[in-house]
Amino acid sequence: MKKQKGFTLIEVMIVVVIVAILAAVAIPSYQDSVRKTRRADAKEALTRIAALQERFFFTNNRYGDADDLGIANSSQDGYYTIAIANPVASTTCGPVDATRCYTVTATAAATGAQAKDTNCHQFSINQVGQKKATKFGGGDNSDYCW
Repeated sequence: MKKQKGFTLIEVMIVVVIVAILAAVAIPSYQDSVRKTRRADAKEALTRIAALQERFFFTNNRYGDADDLGIANSSQDGYYTIAIANPVASTTCGPVDATRCYTVTATAAATGAQAKDTNCHQFSINQVGQKKATKFGGGDNSDYCW
């Protein structure tokens, strides 16, 4: 009599369950790592625009808007939308005209891959290099995100 070789149905089901458990743990962790990596797109855009602002200020004695700087309204990889605000008065500038202050903001694109990044939904930097990050719905998370 020959001895049969192969796997029983129970052995196969045990392997399938183990693989499913590993996937349930690994996939969310992987997605979180990818989101963290994509945050570099916002940081790069903000620091690049801050440098462009300083160069523009040196030449024109004022900070510029997106048209003055020749920048698009999205980050290089498109994960974030970019906005430049020139407030009339701020805590870092005092009550001066808008040409002496700016805040550049990068917000996760609503329909993009970063839309689910609720921990670091929005990044910003101003004329003195003050960096800030907020969670989705508000709340400072600068230490974690930057």
